[in-house]
Amino acid sequence: MTDQERQKAEELISRLELSVGQIFPRDNANAALLASMIQTLNGLRDRVMAEPQLARRVRFVSVSFDPTHDTPAALRQYGGRLMSDPRFEWQFLTARSVPELLPVLDGFGQDVRVEKDASGRPTRTMNHMLKMFLIDPDGVVREIYSLAYLQQPVMFNDIKTLALEADSALAKAR
Repeated sequence: MTDQERQKAEELISRLELSVGQIFPRDNANAALLASMIQTLNGLRDRVMAEPQLARRVRFVSVSFDPTHDTPAALRQYGGRLMSDPRFEWQFLTARSVPELLPVLDGFGQDVRVEKDASGRPTRTMNHMLKMFLIDPDGVVREIYSLAYLQQPVMFNDIKTLALEADSALAKAR
C-alpha cells in the first residue's frame, strides 16, 4: 500500500505512536455516510490538537477501498484540506490493486461485498460495515468503532487511555 505521496505504508506504520484507522469507500451510495464520518474525525482531530503533547503522538490513517480510482493523486486532492495542518498527521492510503487490498481488509476483519448489475458484472457499489480502529504503538488493534460507537468523546477518551498506558509502560521500563 502507498500513501498520497506514493510512500510505502510499511514505512508510515513503522513510526506510529497511536493511530485511528479508517477504511473508507468513495462510491456515491455512501457519500452521506462518508461526510458524517469525516465530520466526526474532524471533531476528534480538533480535540486531540487541543492537547499538543497528545497531538504529536496521534495519526489518522484512512484507507481507500477503491484502488482503481483512488490513485495517490486522487487521494492527495481528496485529502488535501484534511492533511494541510502541519500540527496533525492524517494519511490517506491506497493499494495498487484489489488483490493487494484484500489482505488488508481481511486482516482488519472488514467484510466487503461488491454489488452486481443485472448482467452479473461487478459495479463500483460496495456494501460493508463502517469500522474505525484504534491501534496502539505495537500495531495491535485495541478498539473497533462501528457506526453505533462512532462518538468523539468515547474515541477521545480511548486515545488518552492508550497514551497513558504507553507512558506507564515506558516509565516501568526505566
